[in-house]
Amino acid sequence: MDRCIVVNDFHFDNYDIICEFEPTPDKKPVGAYLSDIRNPGRFDDIVFDYGDEDDGVARFMIRLSSTELTFGTWTLRFILDDGSECPASFRNEKNPYKTARLIELSSTKMVFNPDGKIYYMGVIDGESHFAIRKIRYVSKLVRKEAVVVNDFEEDELNVKFDAKVAERGSIKQAEIWLWSMALKRVKRIPVPVGDIKKKKIIDLDLDPCLELFDKAISGRLWKIFLVFNSRGLLHVSRLEMRDLDQTDKKSIYYSDFDEEDRYILSYPVKVPGEKKSNWVFQLYFNNHGELCAKFVPRDQMYINMYRCMIQSFKLHRGCMNMTLYYNRDEFTDHRLILRYCPENSEDEAVEYEFKVVRKKSYVIGIKVEYCLDFSEVDWKPLKYELLVKCKKKKENYEYEFKTMGKNDKFYSCLSKVYSNAYFAKNGMCVFVSENTGYKIIFECRKRHEYDSLRYRFNEFMASFLYNMSTIASRNDKYLMFYEKFCTEAQDNSYYMFEYLMENEPENYKPVYVIEKSQSKYKELKELYGKNVVPFMSIRHLLYIQRAAAFVSTDSIRHCYKWRSGSSKILRMIIDKKFVFLQHGVLGFKRVDYIYGKQFSNKADLFISSSEYEKKLIYKWFGYDMDEIAVTGLARWDKLVSAPSDPPVIFYMPTWRKWINEEIEREEFIKTEYFNEYSKILASKELADILEKSGVKLVFCMHPKFRQFDECIEKYGNNISIFDYNSCNINEMLMKCNLFITDYSSAAWDVYYMDKPVLFYQFDVDKYIENQGAYVNLEKTKFGDRVTDFDSFIECIRQNIENGFVYDHSNDKINEDYIPVKGTSHRQLIFDEIMKLLS
Repeated sequence: MDRCIVVNDFHFDNYDIICEFEPTPDKKPVGAYLSDIRNPGRFDDIVFDYGDEDDGVARFMIRLSSTELTFGTWTLRFILDDGSECPASFRNEKNPYKTARLIELSSTKMVFNPDGKIYYMGVIDGESHFAIRKIRYVSKLVRKEAVVVNDFEEDELNVKFDAKVAERGSIKQAEIWLWSMALKRVKRIPVPVGDIKKKKIIDLDLDPCLELFDKAISGRLWKIFLVFNSRGLLHVSRLEMRDLDQTDKKSIYYSDFDEEDRYILSYPVKVPGEKKSNWVFQLYFNNHGELCAKFVPRDQMYINMYRCMIQSFKLHRGCMNMTLYYNRDEFTDHRLILRYCPENSEDEAVEYEFKVVRKKSYVIGIKVEYCLDFSEVDWKPLKYELLVKCKKKKENYEYEFKTMGKNDKFYSCLSKVYSNAYFAKNGMCVFVSENTGYKIIFECRKRHEYDSLRYRFNEFMASFLYNMSTIASRNDKYLMFYEKFCTEAQDNSYYMFEYLMENEPENYKPVYVIEKSQSKYKELKELYGKNVVPFMSIRHLLYIQRAAAFVSTDSIRHCYKWRSGSSKILRMIIDKKFVFLQHGVLGFKRVDYIYGKQFSNKADLFISSSEYEKKLIYKWFGYDMDEIAVTGLARWDKLVSAPSDPPVIFYMPTWRKWINEEIEREEFIKTEYFNEYSKILASKELADILEKSGVKLVFCMHPKFRQFDECIEKYGNNISIFDYNSCNINEMLMKCNLFITDYSSAAWDVYYMDKPVLFYQFDVDKYIENQGAYVNLEKTKFGDRVTDFDSFIECIRQNIENGFVYDHSNDKINEDYIPVKGTSHRQLIFDEIMKLLS
């Protein structure tokens, strides 16, 4: 320690660290560098500032944000004026542990980068030398065991949790972190360590949390972590209440299903300039028992606590009669409301009120029958909320509640979709449905051919034949394959079906479902005969009931008519085994809200392409490790790079979730999405580049885009426009010399074949806000990425001039993310399916 230069203090300034030390005549540094403990590496970006001579304190700054500072523990070494070197210590402290020990857990001694999920901190290594540690959120140096809360008590904004904390005896410092992943913000609140060690109590003062309130970002979820350092490790743990009475789907019937036990407090937020508080800060345990916080409007503070139970409903001559049961007598003046929010967020929500027909009081609760005349509603192709508004006794304020089904009588009504469906004069079909979280809604969509009597008869006959069949024939082991609403045969599902047909498995019969009107149907029928089944035929609907499992690139519901309502067959589908093959590698688009384990589209087997992706699925989607298989994608067995001559550029953009699927033509052509792609296809500059170089560009419209194909105009003869169904995607990916997209996972297929990719992300900010991604779209990439039109055109020009040679020098991709290669992906997937069904 005597040979060290002592660092007296340090603090972080964004992602730079500034340290103070006292130089002496015999030890005056003229330079310094950081040395990586485990791997050979040296970092020299250190700036000295000796300041005033009278001060006696010198400072230096280390730029931690530099890409040269890789992950690991870096010790600080000084270069003295006599040419010798010596290490640095921190206040002459000693480290009793062999590993690096965190100096202190505080806002000045540690910084967290929520965007990159990286921690920077000061530590003392095994030789008591001052060091700087840069670690990933997923590092082995970060422990994430949950802290289990046994009980809690609250007093205003002070909450005490009785919790089981691992290694509590060796905790040095502790903090509560409120972490918003959407906002990339962290609020850190120190908590007393003594109470955790002695009483197993986490004493949390939430008053500083109110500083986070901002109307502009209200409603955002804040996850809550207990963070502490112990024995050289950083513990970042969710607070969880595991003994909550979580009701599963089957036991919902006849239960009150109120969830006030999950909510700890709802505290009014004082907003400057407002007389009454219309916002509350809520602290609660979510559906997974994890502690969270939110700022919510006051009228919605009970919306997830209490439910109003629908007993039954019936449509008669265009009027919907609905009976609801209320069991909480502290609320009065109940009103049943049908509401939708216009696509223009600046417009106010539109509401329709059900009229009260009759009311009856019981010892506990009341029963009210309502009626709504559907002809008075201006139906639009949207989902309508069904909610209850009521007042609390002694309060002149109206609160909102969700509605849900009460018993078997209700779910019997729900399954009779067409008996209770309303067909409006404008061609809309309206029916009652159930959303995620068992929330009851009204769906309005355009009437389609599968609403006709012919297909209703097919469903009736399929159900009749299934009920009349023997137990043995009901258990026929069919594997049902399909893609994209049963309209295509060119993705992973088709290639898995092809593999099974070639290898003829003994125990299972593969069937492929596709619409008879599709161009691929006749070709598949000639190849595979009875194993190809027309969509919504009696055979198809009968096989649905007999299937052992569904295997698809899309959600399990894609094997049935879309937005069908909660019919008997749909409810049967959801109970079957489901193998999710994926469209492509996850990363560029968040889909856990669709395929997460807690939602109705959950999979029993989730296929992934790499170990990195498996960890991503485990973390974001909630699956167990044994439910995720690393096999690669089925279509990769057929991928062979065969660049075309003359060269071809293949352009395949994705859709945007914030654009309504049933948007009208007049509204669609006003969107940024339409205008940006119209600008590209009508660009004379692009057309001239293609014509001079003899390069063709094939633009593939997304399936949801094709209804507006008559709106598209192109310039020049070297651009061709196809819709998704008429374009062989796999063939084009193999033939193309350059692949262009915005966020499509098909880019990984091209990367798999070692060909250049260009990402044109003109709306990336809006995309991240509304869709989200699992990787940093700027920092994690391969190929080229641009965000403006001029750079896009220039990048195409450069690729043509370079002969479409892929330059890996700009790649920024984790090695663990590189897809598995050199194996039979389909055989691996088949083996995993057999394990699931065994």
